[in-house]
Parts: sequence; structure tokens; C-alpha cells
Amino acid sequence: MSNYPSRRPDTGTSAPKRVPRVPSPPVKKAEPKPQIRELETKQPFVEDVGRKFSKRAMVAVVVVSLAVLGFLVGRISFNELDVQYSKKQTELLDVKADNDRLQVICEASQSREKVEKYAVEVLHMQPIQDYQRKSITLKNEEEVVTLLPVRQKTLFNKVGEFFSK
Repeated sequence: MSNYPSRRPDTGTSAPKRVPRVPSPPVKKAEPKPQIRELETKQPFVEDVGRKFSKRAMVAVVVVSLAVLGFLVGRISFNELDVQYSKKQTELLDVKADNDRLQVICEASQSREKVEKYAVEVLHMQPIQDYQRKSITLKNEEEVVTLLPVRQKTLFNKVGEFFSK
């Protein structure tokens, strides 16, 4: 063979030389670099909220719906009560007007002369005589007139009145 080095390995008759294998250090897998991407306007946010807060959102919607429903029912019942109140006020005014009218009629029919005439003619009553009245003055200077029981004038009564005068 030639003395010149060749590029090909030696293919001689001798066995190839083996190089002892040295364990190579563990190869670290390259961690992928975090990908930086810009947030799209609303798509990712809506998906995240939909996944994370769907139960909370449903509860909130139900609570708000119930509150609105309760408000509407209360408002409707308040309006009905207001209408009933207005009707009752109108009825009260009508009854007061009737009461005033009846008071005037009652006062007109209860004059002293009419009452005395009714008592004498229908009930056969007699007017009170002076000897049947007794006047009492109280501490606060009110005067009360009471009726004395009717006594027949006997001889003893007449004698008693004579000496008391």
C-alpha cells in the first residue's frame, strides 16, 4: 500500500480497533419555549369564563330573575291595593254625605215641640210639674236637674211645707 494517508479507513487484515465507550452524559431534552401569543379580543376570555363560572352565572341569573319577579308581583299587588283603597275612600265619602243628610233630617224632626207633641198624643205622657223637679249644684258648679217621685199631697205634706217656709 501506499505511504500516503487515505481517506478511507484502513481495510487491512487486522481487526478494527475498538474504542472503549464512555457513557455520554444524559441528554437534556430541550424545554419548549413558552409561546407568546397576543390575546384575541373576546374569544379566549369568553371560553374561560364559560368553563369556570357557568354554575355561578346560572345562580346569579336565577337570583336576579327571582328578584325582578318578586318586585313585579309586589308592584302589581300594590296597585291592586291602591285601587281598592280609592274605592273605599269614595264609599266613605258617600256614607259621610248620607250621614250628614240624615243628621239634618233627624235634627229637623227632633224639635222640642214635636217631641212634646209626640209624647203627649202618642205615648200619653204628661209634662213635668214644678213640684217634681229638684235642682242640685255640684262642686264644679254644674247644675243637675233630677225628677222627684210623684207624691200625693197629704195633710202631713202640706203642714210640713208650711213650717219649712
